[in-house]
Amino acid sequence: ALELGSGNGFLSVCLLALNASFKMSHPGEPPLIEKLVVTDMVDHISLIEKTLHVNSHVWEEMYVRNLAESGSGDGENEGGAINSYFGTLGNDDTPNASDCDCDRGNDDTTTCKKVTVIAAEHRWGEQEIESIREEESKTRRHNQQSNEIDANVAIHNQKYDFIIGSDVAYRDHLHAPLISSLLHFSHEHTVSLIGITMNDTKPKFFDSLLEAGFRYERLADHFMEREFRGKNFGIFAIQRCR
Repeated sequence: ALELGSGNGFLSVCLLALNASFKMSHPGEPPLIEKLVVTDMVDHISLIEKTLHVNSHVWEEMYVRNLAESGSGDGENEGGAINSYFGTLGNDDTPNASDCDCDRGNDDTTTCKKVTVIAAEHRWGEQEIESIREEESKTRRHNQQSNEIDANVAIHNQKYDFIIGSDVAYRDHLHAPLISSLLHFSHEHTVSLIGITMNDTKPKFFDSLLEAGFRYERLADHFMEREFRGKNFGIFAIQRCR
């Protein structure tokens, strides 16, 4: 799963809490979400990191790539600072890195069925540029024979089954880059749930979705808590047209 324009990371925490509830009530079954990528501009990553960190009971592993901690981003530190955490979901004690029984794939990603969170920068509409940067970073790490997990590995080169976002289309100039990212990260079965405040999102956003090959539907109010029904806020399900 992927969140676009996370802000403070709270929406992702809510999704992870729902996932944790399912995992605890269905022991032995795989979680609904095994990996969640939480994204926003670089200046939001520290806040997202803090929000996720204080809610470590809803995830098991977290990797944060904060480019803001790497200075200019030039030279050896171009990949950014990597912070690794181990949460407490499904564990009595917080595990150490050496206790993790995950298998590592060839691309250094985690292949075990733990709930892993990755927080990293994503600038809407610039995923092609970021994909090139990832490949360069990946090659550099391979040449250095580094075992460090890069929080941005492959996140811009893959499709996601589920994408979420809230209040992300409130300015006209955001529509095109947002839709560009939705196109890049979606396959034909991807479901995107986007929360929209109707007062600040103009109808042309929905026209642009249709022009880009998406279809959309506003979820009925009965799917939301009573206090949110009949308001100017709506949740829209967006999918590629088949």
